[in-house]
Amino acid sequence: MNGELYQVVFTGQILEGAELPDVKRKVAKLFNASDKQMKLFFSGKRVVIKNKINKTTAKKYQMALEKAGAQCQVEKLDVTPSAPVKEERPASMAPSNGAAPVASKDVVPNAIQLAPVGADLVAKSKDVPPPAPDVSHLSVSDLGATLGVESKEPPPPQPDITHISVAEAGVILVDKDDTPPPAAPDVSQISLAAAGESLLLTAPSEAPAPPDVSSISVAPLGSDLTDAIEEVIVKLPDVAHLSLE
Repeated sequence: MNGELYQVVFTGQILEGAELPDVKRKVAKLFNASDKQMKLFFSGKRVVIKNKINKTTAKKYQMALEKAGAQCQVEKLDVTPSAPVKEERPASMAPSNGAAPVASKDVVPNAIQLAPVGADLVAKSKDVPPPAPDVSHLSVSDLGATLGVESKEPPPPQPDITHISVAEAGVILVDKDDTPPPAAPDVSQISLAAAGESLLLTAPSEAPAPPDVSSISVAPLGSDLTDAIEEVIVKLPDVAHLSLE
């Protein structure tokens, strides 16, 4: 069992839910790989990350890649070595002395290696300060100077106020109205009613005259008060000369 060898294979696949740009950035940081190496790494072809290692080491490489979002496979090799294989530790499991093994140089150019434990996998942006602007053609104006563009138009003429004078203090500036006040109304014919007296006009109380009923008589008891209907005799036309065909 200890003599079995394995290899870690990557085909450019990423884990479900992972974003490809983020995975590329983390893998590049994990292996300290260049842009050329990352282009080969995610070309979709079969790339052997590490080979001829024992199963424990292969699983450690697989866990480091899956943590970065890359999906890889651990495959067993058919070749059995003549001597026991010494376990290789990836950088994430490196000894405390700082010695970190790297991936096989015969598989990926310039040797892909794992980052140390706790390393920041997000690529740090190199902020380059912008160049200073050229202000050699600028100058500072004198204190109190007008910064706007000076107008070449002549100023407007001053208005003529020679006909205007200032009134004395307290003088009413509104023109005086000479219209006489209206005459007081004549109320000599008006008097005040006594307290509690009704102000409504009352008509003189005169009893109406009784109606004339001399032409009306009372019918005897049981009389028919409806008008008598005159009997009308209607003469029928002579139709003896007519016949039905």
